[in-house]
Amino acid sequence: MGFTHLINRLPVDLDQIHRFTHEWERQARLQLRTGNPHALSQYEQQGRLHGSTTTEMGLEIIGGWAAAGQRRFDCRCMSNVCIRVVSAGIAPYRLTPKFLESPS
Repeated sequence: MGFTHLINRLPVDLDQIHRFTHEWERQARLQLRTGNPHALSQYEQQGRLHGSTTTEMGLEIIGGWAAAGQRRFDCRCMSNVCIRVVSAGIAPYRLTPKFLESPS
């Protein structure tokens, strides 16, 4: 009952962000947490926003994966369409000797 009570009663609001290197990233992330859309301008000014179609984004992800040596590669797909593009793009490589022998 004690732990459940804490979870249900005490709102958790993180006031420190540790995983970002640059101060502007920390500030922008805090602004996004509060729903401030102006934070996106910081990402744009730093060259972190890139526009493209869903298919183009999927192809860029495949290119990044290939450049990483077909090993673990962190990325974010914002739609099921993008996920399908990426899955279809890397499927032919999954059974190649290089891919099967590569450590993950």
